[in-house]
Amino acid sequence: MQRQQQTFSSGRAPLRQPLGRWRLMIALGCSIGLAAPDGAAQAGAFARLPAIESVRISPDGSKAVILRALQDSYHVTVADFANGTSRLVMASKPDEFLFNWCRWANDERLVCSIRSYGEIRAGQYGNGFRRYRDGRVTMTRLLAVNQDGSDVLQLVPDAVTRPGGDLEWNAPDQDTIVSWLPGDPRHVLIQLAREDRLYPSVYRLDIYDNGLQRVQRYSSRVLSWYADDQGELKLATGYDERSEPVAFRLGNGSLEELDISPLAGVRPPQPLAFAGDAAGIYVLGNGGRDTRGIYRVDLGSGRILEPLYLDDSHDVGGGLLVSKRTHAPLLLQYPQISLHQVWFDPTLERDFAALRDALPGKPARVWLRDVDDAANSLILYAEGSGTVPAWYLFDRTKRALVLLGSNYPGGQAVTELQPARVTARDGTPIPAYYALPGPAAQGPYPVVLLPHGGPYLRDDDSFDYWAQVLLSNGYAVMKPNYRGSSGYGDRYLSDGFDQWGLKMQDDLIDALDWMIGRGLADPQRACIVGGSYGGYAALVAAYKTPQRFRCAVSFAGVTDLDGLVDRLRNFRFGELSIARIQQGEARRANSPLANVDRMGVPLLIVHGDADRSVMVEQSRTLVQALEKAGKPHLYIEQADGDHFLSVQSHRVEFFEALLAFLQQHLARHDDDAP
Repeated sequence: MQRQQQTFSSGRAPLRQPLGRWRLMIALGCSIGLAAPDGAAQAGAFARLPAIESVRISPDGSKAVILRALQDSYHVTVADFANGTSRLVMASKPDEFLFNWCRWANDERLVCSIRSYGEIRAGQYGNGFRRYRDGRVTMTRLLAVNQDGSDVLQLVPDAVTRPGGDLEWNAPDQDTIVSWLPGDPRHVLIQLAREDRLYPSVYRLDIYDNGLQRVQRYSSRVLSWYADDQGELKLATGYDERSEPVAFRLGNGSLEELDISPLAGVRPPQPLAFAGDAAGIYVLGNGGRDTRGIYRVDLGSGRILEPLYLDDSHDVGGGLLVSKRTHAPLLLQYPQISLHQVWFDPTLERDFAALRDALPGKPARVWLRDVDDAANSLILYAEGSGTVPAWYLFDRTKRALVLLGSNYPGGQAVTELQPARVTARDGTPIPAYYALPGPAAQGPYPVVLLPHGGPYLRDDDSFDYWAQVLLSNGYAVMKPNYRGSSGYGDRYLSDGFDQWGLKMQDDLIDALDWMIGRGLADPQRACIVGGSYGGYAALVAAYKTPQRFRCAVSFAGVTDLDGLVDRLRNFRFGELSIARIQQGEARRANSPLANVDRMGVPLLIVHGDADRSVMVEQSRTLVQALEKAGKPHLYIEQADGDHFLSVQSHRVEFFEALLAFLQQHLARHDDDAP
């Protein structure tokens, strides 16, 4: 694909003032006056970037920083609720950098993360531990800017020559904030692998003049540091020489190892937030159970003090919101079958319930995304019940609810995903979600099997733009959480280890059969479409069960498991991922690249050449083999495309190609069964 010229224009429109008095009122049409993204005429609105990527409230609740879509990417805007204005603060340049996130460092100054691409040179990690290769890498950097757009500064000064002549390393990852230091508006704590190329030290960074002072030297077993609001380092986590997770408490700069085995499971424990008491921290871990819960843990000993919340059937997840002033827990939110919320603040729960009932369309899922320091201004993300995802500000003191913007303006119809319980051929229950483009009685419909990526992630009933594009074009959708998916406990997760292309693949076919058996899906008009691991699964289906599909689509899919493993070996803890993929001949036998001669359906393959999660060589190598074997395929390589369709022109191009491909291969044939 030729790189398209990027243009930028801006406009301004006043943000309407919040409306006072209870009952709640809605201020409609108050979004910033930036032009809607172009394109997507054929694929529809859901193929565009959502109009809003994220919203973060200022500490005093008077403003919000919003990443808004304009043309091809997201740009930084600030909404001022006090004077009813909005402002464009910084614009991205998709061929140079994109924004990851923006946060308030204080009430006036923002810190934003950007990502771009660069080259690294061959050499060794610190301590000579691991060789790494030349190649293009994703690099993150920080920008600081005042809320009025003035005083823009790229943070973290370039590497310098240290005493002795050693050059510090310009770390690729420079956006990991250890503490925002709310009591110190001039500084943040940041961790940087600057003295060593893998293990980070901690620095105090001046966000106004870029002063950088080291406060903690790196340790060869620490990958993450944790500090309280005062900047005192209290906890460190990492891995030992056997790639086992370890944790340390800090005292006077020294590290003392903690016994975290009671919290460990298939995945290492994850610190979430410091507790209100000086010695406690909330940790996501197993605590001897199959599912992960949240525990309050003593920082001095690592001992579990008490569980905060446990769920017998689902992993709780990391969606814990605590007070920014007292660190008392306010809310836990995570997906069970649908969004599940556990309240720890009764007053906040009561206010939230009232405003949720006042939202237009009464959306089924309303996430609390951010609060100001006093927990008086709330940022809400609402979707479900057929409504388009939208963002709101709720002022608890004024009882005012303001629409900040819809992700897809224009009133598009949204089809809800429904839960299903599929029984796999070996009796294993497979959680899944499906949706139909019309009434069930009008089925069976042409169907798209849509396996998620990861593979160790999960699907739920939340808004999915892939599914909505397909549904709005007349295709039924099935999204199975095949074994190996996260969210259902360690046993279900580990059941997917060593099962790439095997039982994980069988679960997908069994989910398709669930749709067919209920008369919802046409067995003669099925296609499998996926990204990342989902793309791998689509390619496996193309040779393993070609009789079940008319086509297969891979976006950024893995094609060569040996090549994937080779790349993982270049990462310090890549062994943890390699151990979950079958070994030797079993691995090669389940690689699409080794089964090109068996490919039995037409393929659409799309890959970005700047993808750092699954390298573009995975698709290039497969395409060369397909051409040599004379197999029908269409290949689209997106210049500067990443793993997430982050640029709108790439997203539109993919969906337009996908819909044309589906129309070509899923159209009803004369000999199809009625």
